[in-house]
Amino acid sequence: MDEWLCAVSCITSRRVYLQRTAVAGVPRYGLDGHPKGRSQTLKHRVPVADWRH
Repeated sequence: MDEWLCAVSCITSRRVYLQRTAVAGVPRYGLDGHPKGRSQTLKHRVPVADWRH
């Protein structure tokens, strides 16, 4: 149980640090490399008609 509490503490403190040091106006990116909140840009989406063949 001590390992879990330590892990939660480390993750929480890291999140708080990142929030405090974030620069306003700078986009944040997800693990996929895309801006956070968007999984794909419009130009990368495959139209439905193209993949139904």
